[in-house]
Amino acid sequence: MQRLVKSGTKALLAFVLFVLAGPPAIGQLNGSDPLFLITQGGQSGYIDQSGKIIIAPQFGGAWGFYEERTCVQVHGSGSSKYAVIDNTGKFITPAEFSACGQFSQGLGAVAFDTDKTRPNCMDCDPFYHWGYVDRSGTVVIEPQFHSAHKFSEGLAAVQNDDGKWGFIDKTGKTITNMDFDYAGTFSEGLAVVVVHQRYGYVDHNGKLVISARFKQAQEFSEGLALVRTRGKFVAPFGMTLGTAADERKEFEYIDKSGKVRLRLKGEHASDFSEGLAEFGLVKQDGHLYCGYADKTGKWVIEPRFGSCDDFSDGLGLVLLDGKWHFIDKNGEIVLSPPYVEAWPFQNGLARVLDGPTPSSAADSGYIDRTGKVIWKPQH
Repeated sequence: MQRLVKSGTKALLAFVLFVLAGPPAIGQLNGSDPLFLITQGGQSGYIDQSGKIIIAPQFGGAWGFYEERTCVQVHGSGSSKYAVIDNTGKFITPAEFSACGQFSQGLGAVAFDTDKTRPNCMDCDPFYHWGYVDRSGTVVIEPQFHSAHKFSEGLAAVQNDDGKWGFIDKTGKTITNMDFDYAGTFSEGLAVVVVHQRYGYVDHNGKLVISARFKQAQEFSEGLALVRTRGKFVAPFGMTLGTAADERKEFEYIDKSGKVRLRLKGEHASDFSEGLAEFGLVKQDGHLYCGYADKTGKWVIEPRFGSCDDFSDGLGLVLLDGKWHFIDKNGEIVLSPPYVEAWPFQNGLARVLDGPTPSSAADSGYIDRTGKVIWKPQH
């Protein structure tokens, strides 16, 4: 879920770098492939949609599978380094990376320590050098970047040691100047960039085709991009400039020409997903509610929930009267799992947490669309 001006218990950062230097957030653990992360006895492994264990729990940390590859943390490998495995559990690389990211278009970002890396630093930006490996585990782009996104549409955004961003192709060739303050991932032919505390969009040649004039902006989704033109500049994740503030609380959706196609007023708004965008506003009773709008701006589902997630697998996850429910696109409740926390369906299963104070992946389980428990959540 990506929102501008977030609120609610399930809100996430609007921008997330596609690199992983530590444990991922609960609910963001699973990838696009139909294997699901579990934890037993403090070790991570994977099950399939039926709940059968496919890769036995054995890793200190793990992430979702993309393109039949993922990154796992291997204890006893020096200082708990990371390795790449395939979807059978076979090691594709030794445990030699300091961090790694998801595979996309045949390549995965991996990081190595440098002589400037600060060990055991929990609140600093580690001075790694990032490169890319292919599906065989061979380093095909030498580690040289301070940060690196996943590949999308044949290109990846990377950051040099001077803090500037640009784009490379799959050979590692720089195809734009390294002169952006930030660069995002390509989506629907365009990528977000930041220039002098303003967001704009570039094409595959690095040409600024939608001028850098926005205070906040997200990537294109279903033909539209969510932007803000008023208020303070809100920096992408990893930067520390400004805070969210917009007295008029107006959100705009632009098309690929930069023309505004839709305006929504409220406390927050999200990208379109499956034809609907989640938004929130304060009603006359003074409370914040969220609902869903279509691409005409019509309230398809009246704002009446305490928290809302994007639609996924045909269902939306909402909080109502202190409980989580899954609704259809008519706003009707179709499933009410009896758990403390839940996340959207993905590949047919939804992650759930149980117990009075769930706090880690070790507490989580999975249910199917009927509510059947596929993997029992722990207390």
